[in-house]
Amino acid sequence: MARIAYVDCSPIMEATLAALVAQDYADLSVLVIGATDRAQHCFWQFSDPAHPRYDPEAPAPLRRALWRVYERVDTVVGDVLAHIPDPKSVIVMSD
Repeated sequence: MARIAYVDCSPIMEATLAALVAQDYADLSVLVIGATDRAQHCFWQFSDPAHPRYDPEAPAPLRRALWRVYERVDTVVGDVLAHIPDPKSVIVMSD
C-alpha cells in the first residue's frame, strides 16, 4: 500500500496528516511539505544578510518568519516519524 500526503503546515493539514499516519502502516509513504518552499520565497530576503534586498531594520517577525516555518516543519516531520514503526528508511529532499 502507498500513501501520498501534501502538507502546508496549517493546523487543518497537520490534523489530516496525523489521521493518515494513525491508519495502518503503508509500505511507501510520500510526504510533500510545500510550506518551506513558499516561505523561503517570501521571507528569505529578511533572513539572509547576503540577499540584495536584505533590510536589517525590517520588523523582527519578518526576520524570524522563515526560521519559524522551518522549526514547525521539523516538528511535523518528527511527529510523523514517531508514528512510523521501525525499521524505517527516510529520504529528505529539496528543490
